[in-house]
Amino acid sequence: MFSFRQKIFLSYLALFCLFLAILSPFSSWMVRRILRETMEHRAKELIQTIEQAPNHESLLRTLQDLKPKFFFRISVISNEKKVLFDSHSVRNLGSRSSQDANEKREENTFIYLSKSFDFHGKPYTMRMGFPSDYVEELTRDFEIAFLIVAGTSLLLFSLLTWFIINSLTKPIQQVMKAILSYDEGTIPAMPLIETRGSTEADRLAQVINSLSQKIQKQIDKLTIERGERQLLLESLVEGVVAVEPDLTITYANPAAASLLEQDILVGHNIRDLQQEICTNLLITALAEGLPLHNTMERPPRYFELVAAPLTDRTGAILVIQDKTHLYKLQEMRKDFVANASHELKTPLTIIRGFAELLHDNPTLSRPQMEEMTTKIVTNCIRMSDLIKDLLLLSDVENLPESNLGPVDLKALVGKCILQLHSIYPDAEVTFLHPDQPVLFEADSSLIELAIINLLTNAAKYSNPPAEITVRLTPDIHLQVIDQGLGIPSQDLERIFERFYRVDKARSKQVGGSGLGLSIVENIVKKHGGTISVSSQMGVGSRFTLHFPRPSS
Repeated sequence: MFSFRQKIFLSYLALFCLFLAILSPFSSWMVRRILRETMEHRAKELIQTIEQAPNHESLLRTLQDLKPKFFFRISVISNEKKVLFDSHSVRNLGSRSSQDANEKREENTFIYLSKSFDFHGKPYTMRMGFPSDYVEELTRDFEIAFLIVAGTSLLLFSLLTWFIINSLTKPIQQVMKAILSYDEGTIPAMPLIETRGSTEADRLAQVINSLSQKIQKQIDKLTIERGERQLLLESLVEGVVAVEPDLTITYANPAAASLLEQDILVGHNIRDLQQEICTNLLITALAEGLPLHNTMERPPRYFELVAAPLTDRTGAILVIQDKTHLYKLQEMRKDFVANASHELKTPLTIIRGFAELLHDNPTLSRPQMEEMTTKIVTNCIRMSDLIKDLLLLSDVENLPESNLGPVDLKALVGKCILQLHSIYPDAEVTFLHPDQPVLFEADSSLIELAIINLLTNAAKYSNPPAEITVRLTPDIHLQVIDQGLGIPSQDLERIFERFYRVDKARSKQVGGSGLGLSIVENIVKKHGGTISVSSQMGVGSRFTLHFPRPSS
């Protein structure tokens, strides 16, 4: 492919070759035309001069006198075909015939022009001749001169045209270069095109510059918006998957890959992922054009699915929500209702049974009556403690900030150890703490209750005498370590659930509602802290509480 400039150059070259091809016949024609017109003009002038001669002899003398001024060969022929005068003869004989003159003619070939005129009533002919060799020489000179002039003019015109075309096409070349580079992807944005004048091409470059700036601004705006949407989608905990009508995945955020347990989703067909529920839901949503809901169970996890077709029917969106926590809460709620009912039903059954027995047998002995009433009172106390713990859980979950104040955790732990000794006098407690007070914002009564529960459990589930270590650090880490029975690994995740007991037989033997650790966890969380546990069967357990530092 030739460039525009190269095409112009080739056009001029072809034009010049065509000019050379027609120059030779044109030059010969032009020289002959000029020669003919000159000879005719000169013949007219000479005829006008000789027509004024009074007689034949005066005519010849006039021609003889003008002979030195003749450029052409001039002959005068009478009506009898006799040559009266010939400028190229040594002497002129008035009676010489044209045939005799032709025999004495010089060897050079002439080009003749004849013109008739009337002299004193008789017709005469004036013949003017010019050597053909001279004509050829003039033609060559004319061709050379014409070629030089035409070539020079063509060269100057070509240079001028080249300069004009270059000045006109340079902005266009810059435009093409910029557009091609941008189209090929070698540059990220279209560069500004330099303009140095006010030509049409310069104005075109200016318009393109303005349009490219507007387009670039729009692209930047769309890029920012796309980045924001991308960031928003990637920050969602819900999985988002976009598919085409053939179910090819075009987008999937990290949450979707995690929930579907796939490393790469984009580019794959959702049918290949072996997710039958997701596939069927998307197919139905695309077919019906309506958003649809469904659930997917992959124990121990539960997902809620929402499939919605795009408004232009070019695909669909699948949203995956992890509802495992809600399912667990529902199960916990069911367990709580069942456990609470069970915990209340057992003592109520005992109380009712003994009450009916006392009512139906008023003659029972005093020891029997005392035994029954004691069991009734014990179960009443058990129900009262259970209700008290449930109310305490409710109060902890609605803890007002007005109850928070500065608490010295070091002094509070020491107070709790003294209370433990009043219940378990033989318990051996080692308290490791820093010298300075450990202060933080808390509800002192609730924190005290949580520590007492941990210490009581450590003593309760240890063989006497219980050996307990309490470690407190300045960064508000509190550890309660016992050397008791330990907790099985399969129960560690559930020990903070309400009414959950590791050893139900021992729990009933030593007493307790099964709400203690749940109360402790809620108290710690309400204070912005965390609680963790590690245990080994037959070795003991370690409960670790960590509270945030007070804001300065």
